[in-house]
Formats: sequence, C-alpha cells, structure tokens
Amino acid sequence: IGIDYDGTASPSGRDARQNFMRPRTRDLLRRATGLGIPFIAITGRAWSQAVSSFEGTGIAPDRIAGNSGAVIGGELQISKREFNRVQGWVQRAREMLGDIPGGAINDKGPTFAIRDHASTNPAATRARIDEFVRSTPGMGVHSIDYTFDCFSRNGPQHDKATAQAHFMRKLGY
Repeated sequence: IGIDYDGTASPSGRDARQNFMRPRTRDLLRRATGLGIPFIAITGRAWSQAVSSFEGTGIAPDRIAGNSGAVIGGELQISKREFNRVQGWVQRAREMLGDIPGGAINDKGPTFAIRDHASTNPAATRARIDEFVRSTPGMGVHSIDYTFDCFSRNGPQHDKATAQAHFMRKLGY
C-alpha cells in the first residue's frame, strides 16, 4: 500500500500539525500491516515530522518518503547542489513573501512550504505567491488548500506520480 498523508490518510486543513489520521484509516492500515502487506507513506511533510505522525498509531510503515520524496528513509535524494539551490529559494521567498500577513515560510531542508492559512487578503496573497513561483526557474510546487510545497524539479519529486514511482523503484517494487 502506498499512501499520501495530508489529504489522504488524514484530512488536510489550515495547520498540518492538527491533521491526524482518521480512526478508520488507522484501523485499516493496522490490519493490512498486521497481515504483512507492505506499507509506504509519502508526504510533503519534513521526513522527521512524517515519522512522528505514525508514533503511537500501532502502524509501522516499511518506508517513509518525506519532503515530497526528497528524503526517503532519512536519506537525502537530491544532490548537495540542488539542496543549496533550494536553500537560496527559501531566502528569496523570505525576502519576497515574508511580509504577508498570516503567511509563513517553513524551511524543511531539501524542500520548503509557503503557507497562507491566515492571510487577511487571500487573493492578493495568492497573486504574490504565484508571481514568486513563476519567477523561480527549476522550482516545482504541489499545492493543497493553504500550503504550497516547493522543491527542485531536478530531484525525484518532479510531481507526486513521479515521486511515488521513484519511491517504489527504490524499494524494489
């Protein structure tokens, strides 16, 4: 079983820290893993946060891919050059978007998130974020609700389907 966390295994919302796995999903995954069915999780969350999402659930994924696939099983999947490139984008995002009321830049190492969950002017905020994304060559974005997960297109996480396919190949499936 391969599953995304936010929006699939748990409801998505304004604050990812408040997104918890639904009881029915947790029970189904517990039963499946108890039967020996391999389970992998892929998420835009930072890898360490993804790992902690399963603590106390009775579910032990065979592998976890965090940072939209940029970190698998704790190992970085992008080059140091790309990592540094992403960190430059983080700095640029802070310069261009840091003054957005209700916005936040979440540096997750090899990826980062731009959040606008408490924006006082959502249309203007989205326009500024869209401009930042358009003016940043090589950057990919997954957007869900109030979060834009940003990553290097030169990594395995070009899009969710590519990230999941890369992840499955790494695991030998």
